Amino acid sequence: MNTILLTGAGFSHNWGGRLAREFNTTVALRLQNDPYLADLLHRNPNFEEALTELQNEAATSARPGVAERLQRLETAIVDAFAEMNRNLGIASFNFCADLRYALPEFLILFDAIFTLNQDLLIEKHYLYPREIISIAGTRKWLGGYLPATDELPDPGRTGLYDPLRVQRRPKASPRLSRDSNPISNCTDQ
Repeated sequence: MNTILLTGAGFSHNWGGRLAREFNTTVALRLQNDPYLADLLHRNPNFEEALTELQNEAATSARPGVAERLQRLETAIVDAFAEMNRNLGIASFNFCADLRYALPEFLILFDAIFTLNQDLLIEKHYLYPREIISIAGTRKWLGGYLPATDELPDPGRTGLYDPLRVQRRPKASPRLSRDSNPISNCTDQ
C-alpha cells in the first residue's frame, strides 16, 4: 500500500507562506495606487479571476491602457510570489531543533507527495535541498514532476539547482480535433 501526502496552503503557512486571502491582499496592496486594478481585485474573490478577466479584456478590447494594466497586474503577482518564495527559502524547515522531529524525516515516510500550493516550499527545502538532511535514510523517490509547466532554459545558470531561480511557463494546452477526441469517437453499443 502506498502512503501519499497531500498538502495545501495551510502546510506552507507554518513557515510564512500566504493563504489565498493574504496573497490577494499582498497583490492588491502593490496596486492600490491604480484605481482600475484596485477595483478589479476588489470585485474578484481571488487574483486568478482578476487576472483572467483582464487577460480576456486585453485579448478582445482595443481600449487604450488595457495591455499596460495587464502588465502591471502580472508584475505585481510575480513580485508577490518572488517575495514569498524568498522568505520561504530562508525559513527553517523544522518545528524544533531536535533532528528526531525534523520535517524531512517525516516526509521520507511517504511514497509520493502532492502539493496544491502555489509556493515553492517543498521544492526548495525537500525536493532540491542544499544538503542531504535525512538521518533516517534515503527518500523512496528522487526528483519531482511539476505538471503543466515547462522550465525555460537558462544557459547562464551555474551552480546547484535552485528552484527559486528557475523560470517556468505553462505548457501549451493540447488542441484536440474532433477526430482525436476519445469521447467523440465513442459509439453506442
